[in-house]
Amino acid sequence: GRGLRSLLVGYYEDGRLHYAGRVGTGFSTKGANDLKKRLDALTADASPFDAAVPKGKGLVWVRPELVGEVEFRSWTSDRIIRHA
Repeated sequence: GRGLRSLLVGYYEDGRLHYAGRVGTGFSTKGANDLKKRLDALTADASPFDAAVPKGKGLVWVRPELVGEVEFRSWTSDRIIRHA
């Protein structure tokens, strides 16, 4: 199987999951492998986001059950994260 390359992230507002961008993982090899195993157990048939997101090769959708913390510089005008 393929390794974990990046994550599509989002935030909840008014009960809806909004797309907020793509982030590199920043994990160690072990951390990335452990996270991939957890994500593999959450696969879904469709995007959980409330609107269309940029297409990408090899996207795998998951149920939005995990919460993480992402360091970023600021928000763009259309509420996408700007990387640190």
